[in-house]
Amino acid sequence: MIQLLIALVLMMLLAVVGLVWFTWNTKRGAEVAIPPRGRFLDLPGGRIHYTDEGTGPAIVMIHGLGGQMGNFNMALTPLLTGTHRVIVIDRPGMGYSTRAADAPANPRAQAETVVQLIDALRLERPLVVGHSLGGAIALCLAMEHPERTRGLALLAPLTQPPTGPIEAFSGLDIKGRAKLFAVSWLLAIPMSIRTAPQVLRIRRSSPNPTRTTTRSTCPARPPCGTSLTATRLRRTTSRTSTPMRPHSITRSATRCRSGSR
Repeated sequence: MIQLLIALVLMMLLAVVGLVWFTWNTKRGAEVAIPPRGRFLDLPGGRIHYTDEGTGPAIVMIHGLGGQMGNFNMALTPLLTGTHRVIVIDRPGMGYSTRAADAPANPRAQAETVVQLIDALRLERPLVVGHSLGGAIALCLAMEHPERTRGLALLAPLTQPPTGPIEAFSGLDIKGRAKLFAVSWLLAIPMSIRTAPQVLRIRRSSPNPTRTTTRSTCPARPPCGTSLTATRLRRTTSRTSTPMRPHSITRSATRCRSGSR
């Protein structure tokens, strides 16, 4: 009986070691295939990976949940760098950016990290672009530090706190270091590879979600949908504006919710 238990423990240990090695090897392969494309900046909250291209009025771009800088600089930033200085970041803990173990991950804390980056790069009141969760971070930045930005461009932003757990993201609510290790090093990569074909099939067979959402939530009001083209971004950054004030942000959000401009 003891020999059987020892054999089972050894098999479990071998399985754990094998899964950790597989995850590390997959991670290493991804890093070789897609190496860092920018620079690194050491800040109190972590080490931030960012790209800095172009000259002119500055734009800082913040991606959303589960994203990285490629969401912006694969297609959008080349349209802007001819006339603007465009800084795109990997948010703390995403992409190649790190987040200190004791650093909070909430939007207000990440907004402070973006402010630190603005100061470190000596940017003069950049336009801050935020997508999804990045929109919430941009709003926190403008509310807490209105003098640091001349405006916001919010793309499908998170603007209201959730009333409860969001079912689609329930799998990300991992509590405890042991459980986090087990999920991230033993299960996440193998399960992602296993379910990838199914996810791709669903994606290919689904209608365009962005087009559907924009049409249903704000059919005649593009500013409410906050889907800005590169041309609109260029127009926004070329205007002279006064420092933002929290009450003006609140008024804008109220107008958007009520369907008025």
